[in-house]
Amino acid sequence: MLNGFLTWLQDHVLSAGVIGVVEGVLGILSLGGLLSGLLGSPMIKAAAVVAVLLGILGLFILLVAAKAEAHRVSEQDRRLLQHYCDQLKKRHRHAWTITEWDHLVVLSENGDSYERVACTAIVACNLLDFFSFWERVSWRGWPERLRRKVTIDVRSAEVGHEGGTRSDVTSSWMPDGSIEVLVHFSEPAVRGSEISMLFEMRWPQKSAPFMKRVEADEFVRKFVKVLPVMRYVIVLPAGYRPRYEVVGLRRGVDDYELKCTENNAGQMEISLMARNVPADVRAGVRLDLV
Repeated sequence: MLNGFLTWLQDHVLSAGVIGVVEGVLGILSLGGLLSGLLGSPMIKAAAVVAVLLGILGLFILLVAAKAEAHRVSEQDRRLLQHYCDQLKKRHRHAWTITEWDHLVVLSENGDSYERVACTAIVACNLLDFFSFWERVSWRGWPERLRRKVTIDVRSAEVGHEGGTRSDVTSSWMPDGSIEVLVHFSEPAVRGSEISMLFEMRWPQKSAPFMKRVEADEFVRKFVKVLPVMRYVIVLPAGYRPRYEVVGLRRGVDDYELKCTENNAGQMEISLMARNVPADVRAGVRLDLV
C-alpha cells in the first residue's frame, strides 16, 4: 500500500508540478484552519482565521504566478511558430495573388469594431501551407491590455452546402503594434487553385478617437499586386453623420465608386467599390464625423 501511495504521489508531482502540489497543500491548510475556527476555542479560532487568510493569499499568489508562467510559455510558442512559418515562407517561396477583397466594418458608439472580410486568392507557388495577413489600429495610444480581447475567426467560404468550416489560426503581435494572422490549411493548396476565406474580427476600441470626434480615421488596405475587385463598407451607429473622401485612388483615372446611403436601421453606410486597384497603394476611405 505504501509503495502504491508513493508511486501515485510521484506521478502527481510530475504532472501537477511544484505549483500544483503547493496549491493542494495550501488548500488543505485553509480547510483545516476553517474547521478549527468553527470548532475550537477563541484563541484557536483567531489563529485559524489568520491561517485561512494566509492560505487564501498564498493561493492567490500562486494563481498569479501560474498564469504569468503560462502566458510566458504561450508567447514563446507563438514566437517560435511565427519564426518557423517565416522560414518556410522564404524557403518554399509561399505566394498568392488576391483577386477579390470584400471588407465590412461595423462600428459601435464606444469605438469597438466588428469586421468581416471575404477574401479570394489564387495560389502562386507549388504548395501553400498557410495564408497570412496583417491588421493594426490606426491611432497611437491604443491600450496593449486590450490585445487579449481581440478575437479573429476564419472559415472557408461556403459554396452551396459545402464549406464554412473553421480553420486553425495563430497570431503574433509585432513591435509596431500590428498583428500578423496565420491561417493554417488542413492540407496544402496547389499552384493555380483558388482559395476563399471568411475572416471575422472583433477589436475593442479600434476606432475610439474617431467615434469620440477626436480625429478623423482611415479605412484602407494596401496590396502587393493589382487587385481586380475591392469593396469596402463602413457602417456607423444610428444618428452619426459622416464626411468622407477616397484615399489612394484618382478621380477620372481609377475605376471606383464612393457613396453614402442610409440602411433600414437608420445607420449610414459608406461604401467604396473599386476595380483594378493599383499595387502598393493605400486605397480606401477617410472618414470624419459631422
